[in-house]
Amino acid sequence: MNKFRLIIPHLIQKYLIVLKNCLSVMNTPPTPKPTLKISATHIGPIMSLDAPLSKNKQNLIFARNGTGKSFLARSLRLLDEASLEGVTPEEMPELLVSEEAHAGQGTFLLYEDQDCIGSIGLNCLSQSVSFSVPRYIFHVFSEDYIDFHLRQNSFELDGEITHEIIVGQENLTLDAKESEVVSKKQNLEVARRNFDEDFAAQKKKLQDDFSINASLGGFKSLTSNVFLTPSQSSDEQPSKTLVELLADFNKFKSLPNDPKMPLATELDGLGLDWVAISSSLEKITSPSSVAEEVKSKIAADPSFFRSGLKLTTTSANACPFCTQSLTEAAQLALSKYQEYFEDAEATEKDTLALLERSVKTARSKLTAWRTLYLTAKSNFDDLKAFFPSLQDKNVEDESAVLEVIDAILVSILKALASKQLDLSCDQTIPIENAASEYDRLVKICGRNRKLFADLYSLVSNSSSERKSIQNEACKAFSIEFGKNKSADIDAIILLGQQALNLQDEIDELRRTQGDKADARTRVAETFTLLLKRFFGVKYSFDATTFKVLREQKNMVRGGDRTLSDGEKSVMAFCYFIAQSHLRVNSNDDYERLYFVFDDPVTSMSSDYVYSIVQTLKLLRISAAGEIEFNPKSGNPRPRMLILTHNNYFYNVASSNGAIPKSGLFQLVPGTTQHTLASQKGFATPHQQQLKHVHDVSIGKVEPDFMTPNSIRSVVESMWKFCRPDVVDFGSFSEFLIDECEIELKSVLINDLSHGGKFDDQPHKSDDIIEAAREAITVVRRFAEGQLKHL
Repeated sequence: MNKFRLIIPHLIQKYLIVLKNCLSVMNTPPTPKPTLKISATHIGPIMSLDAPLSKNKQNLIFARNGTGKSFLARSLRLLDEASLEGVTPEEMPELLVSEEAHAGQGTFLLYEDQDCIGSIGLNCLSQSVSFSVPRYIFHVFSEDYIDFHLRQNSFELDGEITHEIIVGQENLTLDAKESEVVSKKQNLEVARRNFDEDFAAQKKKLQDDFSINASLGGFKSLTSNVFLTPSQSSDEQPSKTLVELLADFNKFKSLPNDPKMPLATELDGLGLDWVAISSSLEKITSPSSVAEEVKSKIAADPSFFRSGLKLTTTSANACPFCTQSLTEAAQLALSKYQEYFEDAEATEKDTLALLERSVKTARSKLTAWRTLYLTAKSNFDDLKAFFPSLQDKNVEDESAVLEVIDAILVSILKALASKQLDLSCDQTIPIENAASEYDRLVKICGRNRKLFADLYSLVSNSSSERKSIQNEACKAFSIEFGKNKSADIDAIILLGQQALNLQDEIDELRRTQGDKADARTRVAETFTLLLKRFFGVKYSFDATTFKVLREQKNMVRGGDRTLSDGEKSVMAFCYFIAQSHLRVNSNDDYERLYFVFDDPVTSMSSDYVYSIVQTLKLLRISAAGEIEFNPKSGNPRPRMLILTHNNYFYNVASSNGAIPKSGLFQLVPGTTQHTLASQKGFATPHQQQLKHVHDVSIGKVEPDFMTPNSIRSVVESMWKFCRPDVVDFGSFSEFLIDECEIELKSVLINDLSHGGKFDDQPHKSDDIIEAAREAITVVRRFAEGQLKHL
């Protein structure tokens, strides 16, 4: 009776917990299927890949050799730090990162919608890897797997398996914690959904306010996930607020269509001979011996006297103006004038006058340069207001240097004037500063020229400035949103951590208190099942010795020297699926298995392509961890990503529905960007031939010379895919008669599928139409679903 009293409350509490969970599930709308997405940068030959696949749990990627398929598979195999095999984290960057990666860094991320389900960041320089904890258990079949588990062991299987799988038992504490974790996750889901919706709405407003293209780098990186990482810093301050940046953006949008551009000052030199000026100012010239009266006359208008003397040289005794003979007094005056101009004093004054004119010309240049500079500065200051990236830039002052140079030139002019009044006086002044100041002016003008060129580039290519403002706005948005929503973020992180802690407690309870199953036994059972599926009785498995037997006998030479290359490949495939039991710690983990197959069919194993495709299509895993190949069992297909470069395998998998049509993709390489092209509309030869045979069978089209061969191809596909255990096509025809009561016109089909010489038509169209109907009957018998979407 006491025992009964203890059981009743236990059962009632158990029932209430189960009922609560059931009601919660009933009231929860079905979760939409997430879209799988692959993102990679500098992984092998893939410089960049950011592409979605489908919402299906099974996807297939076809790729040509050398496009990076195996690098994707290797990244997936090394996604979980806790399950690395044959590789250390320090070795991973060299194995995966592209040689073209300038910083020696690469990334690989896998998403379901916006949720990252696994990622690695690789750094070749520091030989380090950053891992995230993957959501699923990625079980990857590849050459790396075969090397590590089989090829290095000469295809002898390792039977030293001590792993155990928790199968669970009734536990009240465990049930209570599971109920609590469900509640936490539901609260977390609601909080996260509200947070994501608010984030999406504000992100959309940001996009509208700043006219942002969705492909902008800063905008693409804006995800709500970034706020929910514990390392997210809240101390960062933007250089400008969103309000300020929006004002900048609106100002930028009002840029005139034909703005006045600043023109840099083009210096072509002052045109001064500094050595000649210095020499003339310090030179001492003795006064002329000509009478002062004569000097005064000439000084009043020296050009007049020069011109007159030039004219008198043509007629020494006559006046060049009145043509009368010159008197003695006139000739004496002319000789005095000539004597003066040939004297050193006159020559020096001429030189000084020439230097004076060159200095005045130089000053005119300075005035013109100053005008150009002031205009350019005004234009630059007007335009830079439209470009935030230039708002802290200023034109260097050329005017001050011009004034210094001009002051020196003024002092030189004064000295030259004084020198002309008194050639015997030294008028030396420090003029070397003028040359150095001009050199400084040249450098300043050069820097201003570059500044103006930057402005011109921004005006000519305004998209770069627009993107700069938009990226700054995205950064400011991220910081401001994080600060404004800090309370919500803290609450979501806390809920997530509480759920994780509860899950850890649940896992620990299951590990320590649950019943356990021997993983070695499960591996042996699954491997035995698969060997029989692929090889019939030729190969079997001894679970005690953990050895493969050939015709019930040990392979004396060992598996490495006995098995063909194709058999080795298929046996590795079988062992890989069986080893999935070693990747789980409890029955609950089977739901988290994510199978990845990198070329499950190679050139060596092409004979087994139909069996492999059939196995992948029918693979099911029960909640109790039983692996079976029965689609009617009601158990789900596991998550699966297949990568292949084998056309034949792809066609068979596509034609026979091993992967949903929407889950077929091709990896398309590019110089800087790889893409995943959907192959949903791809038509395989089998589909085309089946449609033709079907149309002939219902009288929609007339049979032609291709019809018999199409009939044979369709029937052969049913044989190879549905009954690969039947030895040949003839035996399959006999099987159809014996087991299915379908008699094919096999002789007719064989005859017309090959070349021949006939004098008369050897057949009737009705016979071919009847053969087409028989072929469609075979399809209905083995794969009726293929006829639904013709």
